[in-house]
Amino acid sequence: MNPKINKDKAINALLFVASKTGGEIDIHRLSKILYFADQKHLIRYGRPITRDQYVPMDKGPVPSKVYDYFKAVRSNKETPLKNYCAEYFDVENWMHFIMKEQPNLEMLSESEIECLSESIIENKDLGHDELIFKSHDAAYEQARSHSHSRLSFLEMAKVAGASEEMLNYIQLKQENERAEL
Repeated sequence: MNPKINKDKAINALLFVASKTGGEIDIHRLSKILYFADQKHLIRYGRPITRDQYVPMDKGPVPSKVYDYFKAVRSNKETPLKNYCAEYFDVENWMHFIMKEQPNLEMLSESEIECLSESIIENKDLGHDELIFKSHDAAYEQARSHSHSRLSFLEMAKVAGASEEMLNYIQLKQENERAEL
């Protein structure tokens, strides 16, 4: 699928998760909640929420561009990305997300809010190691073992239990988007 992330949607997804977890959340937990929300959205609606690409890191899948947002905010360099993201959140102790603004729910669809909410409920109280174990699924392992730079949305949907019909739809979307490039 097209790797172009929707930056405003991503920021508001982050803010939504943080708002439902007390306004602060560690980046590891936030990344995993987004991952499982994207899996849910893929199997139900055939697309991820923010279109961010997940990369296989040691502690599990991490949304690549979202992680770049965190790094930009905690950087000492002034950049347009840092200035944009710093309006919405802060990063404390290199790994703790603190929201500065409430999410703009108009940036998220009902289906996206539904999947984010379910993922929050299912994952907010899991321990660090539990989240690592849970996220080291077959999509993660495939990307890691084949030295892929990112997890496949199709594999993420398979792992989450997507129907054959939905998998065919996702695959067709991916092929069409590749053809457009």
